[in-house]
Amino acid sequence: ALSSGVTTEWQVTTDNSIGTSCSYLYDLKRFPVLGDDSTTSIDYGNQGLTGTLPTEFGLLTKVSQFKVQSNSFSGAIPSELGNLVNIVNQFNLATSGFSSAIPSELGQLVDLTNDMYMSGNSLSDPIPTQLGNWVKLTAYFRLESNKLTSAIPTELGKLANIGQNFWLESNKLTSAIPTELGGLGEMTENFQLNGQNGANTFSSLPTELGSLTKMATGFQIEHGAIVSSSIPTEMGRLSGLGESFRLGMNDFALSPIPSELGQLVSLSRTFYIFDNGLSSTIPTQLGNLVNMTYD
Repeated sequence: ALSSGVTTEWQVTTDNSIGTSCSYLYDLKRFPVLGDDSTTSIDYGNQGLTGTLPTEFGLLTKVSQFKVQSNSFSGAIPSELGNLVNIVNQFNLATSGFSSAIPSELGQLVDLTNDMYMSGNSLSDPIPTQLGNWVKLTAYFRLESNKLTSAIPTELGKLANIGQNFWLESNKLTSAIPTELGGLGEMTENFQLNGQNGANTFSSLPTELGSLTKMATGFQIEHGAIVSSSIPTEMGRLSGLGESFRLGMNDFALSPIPSELGQLVSLSRTFYIFDNGLSSTIPTQLGNLVNMTYD
């Protein structure tokens, strides 16, 4: 149990802002001293914690990683976490019950290089444009399975160093997918904007996504994520994809299958373009996908 409003050290209280099992109430060493330079890591993942996350965590400005995933918190992510400017890796708030908007102050974590997880909460409102400041991020931008709304910020196209796991699926995002996401040219695996159960409805699939030519696996924008558009011929430039090209169950408005998809010659499994309202004949060039062994 951590109190709110303390300025020198964490205190055990009966009016808990984080409730824990009784065994933790006697483990004062478990809680950091605020402002203590020796506190360089916070790892309270999977601890069964409840209540709100104290704003005072923002005083621990020396931490290089912050993990409170898989708990049962309530309320918003404190904006004060934006003060943790020395975080380099593992900023993990996933599946912990947070709601409300993502604080724009988190854009101040400009030295974050990998492992940003806020997935599996009930976060709402638009994605802050300030998250585009995380230009050092190389892997794991995970915001999937929330209730985020409006358009994907064009500023996310500045995350040009990210190579793995850009996930925005299963939100309430709308409008056109920004052309700027074509600037994520280091992406090699798991670019996922899927809809799932009526979530994420984008008005178009930009041709610029054909610039993600380093993609090796996991290009997925399916389950109703695209409405009233067509498959760009530029998708054929993803010729390094070995697994998982998935555009199934969208609405491509009676458009033809681009013959250029026959250039995806490295694919060995999972080529999904079914249930899309596609028209015309199947291009003979799809016969070039000779490495397909599954799906």
